[in-house]
Amino acid sequence: MMNPLLLSLILAAGCAPEEGSTPPDRSPSPLKAPTIVEHTIRCDVDKAVWEVEVLTDAWTSGGKVHWTVDGTYVEKKTIPSLAAAEDGSWDHLQASFDVVDNWRKAGAKSTAFGCTEDLASLLIVFDMEGQRADCIDEGGDDLLWGSVGVTPCEESSTEP
Repeated sequence: MMNPLLLSLILAAGCAPEEGSTPPDRSPSPLKAPTIVEHTIRCDVDKAVWEVEVLTDAWTSGGKVHWTVDGTYVEKKTIPSLAAAEDGSWDHLQASFDVVDNWRKAGAKSTAFGCTEDLASLLIVFDMEGQRADCIDEGGDDLLWGSVGVTPCEESSTEP
């Protein structure tokens, strides 16, 4: 009977690359800045819950949404990654926020904005280094966002 150690060495030698050949490239592909492909911001009136869902074409380090109706009172909410492709080709961000009856009760997982309010929303996703990568403005304008200290979509910024 053949020695198991000798058999292992023979098998391993048979799997070694030929002399002078280059091994296949196993380095990860370079990450690109994510772009928002699809997004939904909606309120379920029956449950009194705002839902934000974002799909990007690359990995993100998460996102934020800024909400206001008047440019005076603004809420900033975090949108975490729910799932992502192993190869970095997409990221799915999602968050829900319960509607509360008083702005003093609004927090990380709740909002004072009711389902019937006409919200201006500024949705931002960040690349893997935490830099602002893409942005969508719904219902606001540069003047509104600038007046509350939020950089509008058209301007490049590292600020959330």
